[in-house]
Amino acid sequence: MELTRDQRSKRDLNHHEIIADEYERVVNAPRALANSALFRPVFGLLPKARGKMLDIGCGSGQMTQRFGARFDTVTAVDHSSAMLEVAKAKLALLPGLAGKVTWVEKDAFQFAGNTQAKFDFICAVGFLHHLAPADLTEMLELLTACLAPGGRMVFAEPLEFSPADEPALARWWNKPFCAQFTGYTKDAEDPDEGPIPLAVMHAVLARVGLNIVYQRRAWELFPRFQGNLVDKIMIPLLDIFTRRNGVVGMFVVQASL
Repeated sequence: MELTRDQRSKRDLNHHEIIADEYERVVNAPRALANSALFRPVFGLLPKARGKMLDIGCGSGQMTQRFGARFDTVTAVDHSSAMLEVAKAKLALLPGLAGKVTWVEKDAFQFAGNTQAKFDFICAVGFLHHLAPADLTEMLELLTACLAPGGRMVFAEPLEFSPADEPALARWWNKPFCAQFTGYTKDAEDPDEGPIPLAVMHAVLARVGLNIVYQRRAWELFPRFQGNLVDKIMIPLLDIFTRRNGVVGMFVVQASL
């Protein structure tokens, strides 16, 4: 039986409240080098004005950490207090962020539907695939209404794919990591989420009047050598050779004029 929006949100919230203190180890740390390669081009596509940034569904603050220093103020929104505490602790002493981040514990629909603020840059990364497909259009309509004139948004989400499409090179590189991977040590019901078909993502962006400025795809590439120099050289190189039809889709968009 399909969950209602409220049921889906509660399951997601419960999951992240339980696993928050392990999220960095399980999710972010193994993807750090691949994500650096994925998001590097975005720096050249940021709005010229420093202005305001919104990190919606911010989780442990990865996008605030990556882009926040570029802006005058950052509003970071998540419905999980535990994830926000992880983000606050991680980012508290980072240069360029002191005093500029406002942390908001709130449901994304409630925040985006009620804020009067306009943001020059909006990040919704690893967030949209937590929504029911029927709710994607509404969320993007709300975020588009939050966008200042000339502002831009970045999305990055897992895309629907066939395992047969995974490049042999990526599969070979990831094999040692996958063999020794350990997940969460805590028992938490998985959230009701799933990859987004690329055609659906394109259709929703067009429906709400968002033009794609830049897009690319990537395969997840994990460290073999605890993130040392070999990983730092090889992962960006492997990303170049394997990114076609990748499982992660990243889109930089702006509103139609």
